[in-house]
Amino acid sequence: MLLALILGPLTSLVPRAAAQGSMAMSFFSDGDFTPTLSRSDLDVFVRVLKLKDAEIAAMNDLYEGYSETIRREARHIREVVFDAIEESESYSDPGKLDPAQEALTKWREQAEVLKRTFIDDLKSLLTREQEERWPIVERELRRMKNMGGRLTGEGLDVVRLVSDLKLNPPPPGVEDALEVYSQELDRLLIQRNAFIDQNSPRFEELIKSDPQAAEIMFRDATRIRASIRDLNLRTIAAISAMLPPDAQRRLQDAINQQVNRRVEVKSRAEGQLNEARKLDDLTPDQVAQLDELEQWYTARVDPWKLRVLDALRESEETDLPTALRQALGREPPPREGDHNAQWRLPPDHPLLKLRLERLEVDREMRRKLGNILTLGQREDLPPGRDAYAVFNDFTPGTL
Repeated sequence: MLLALILGPLTSLVPRAAAQGSMAMSFFSDGDFTPTLSRSDLDVFVRVLKLKDAEIAAMNDLYEGYSETIRREARHIREVVFDAIEESESYSDPGKLDPAQEALTKWREQAEVLKRTFIDDLKSLLTREQEERWPIVERELRRMKNMGGRLTGEGLDVVRLVSDLKLNPPPPGVEDALEVYSQELDRLLIQRNAFIDQNSPRFEELIKSDPQAAEIMFRDATRIRASIRDLNLRTIAAISAMLPPDAQRRLQDAINQQVNRRVEVKSRAEGQLNEARKLDDLTPDQVAQLDELEQWYTARVDPWKLRVLDALRESEETDLPTALRQALGREPPPREGDHNAQWRLPPDHPLLKLRLERLEVDREMRRKLGNILTLGQREDLPPGRDAYAVFNDFTPGTL
């Protein structure tokens, strides 16, 4: 479960009368009004089915007809929904949203029929050899739809990461490695989704009625998720070794963008170093000192990020939902009136020690930066970060 608490200036907190309140209802997303199959899905068809130019053109014509029908019909449904929203607000009656909900339900069914029709029309154009490869298309679409998860690295789509490198042609061994990966990943995704679909309805009840059984169920789910994460990491390591240095770097950068969400911190020090480089009155000697300071900082922060990732993966395999820990007697309920309990890490949590280490590195970097700049330059330096505090709770909420 990912929760974020953002505290703004206290002047923005306006008291509200006890009997007053407001409610917001949302029952659709932008995805309800766009084609379920995207242009990225078409790329899968081209790659897996090895479509030729004439076949690609025919597929694009079919897709244009499919997507135009979706857009045309969706405009009508969107009007129905927004008309209902305005009417329900005017009458102050949420019940007047019911017709819009019914229209949306029917529209989703219709959109699914349109998608199946497009696929059937496309399959009718395929050769026998291409049709035999259709299960691979379904496997690839299943991967694209189901990647994600609560463990760090579980959602790394290695096929897409490598595809985004635009290697033409890919180095020897890469395509074979991706095929082996795709087959094993598909098996694990099906296993994970089946386990979660089968057990999620019972999990919340087991927390109350049989917390020991709930713990076994949760750890079984974590093991399946960890097997996906480990497969991703093994495959990335194997494929990275086959790539030229520039592609290795770009692959790692893409991975970092996905997994560092729980590693990155709101670093005042890093922000102020970037701002210092923008000062227009720096001397050549100061520029050289800033370069040295950046190297000093990077040499400490990069290994720190790797240690945090290791600690995260270790803690993710042992973490339990708060309600389950409390039901097992491993965590006391929060003290009455303690509204900040969920944001605190336990004193012995490995991430707490690592975060405090980073705080000291950042403070030391800011001290070094201050010694490089003049008093006037220090006064001109922006704060380096936003003026609000962010607290994240990554405690798992369910299977």
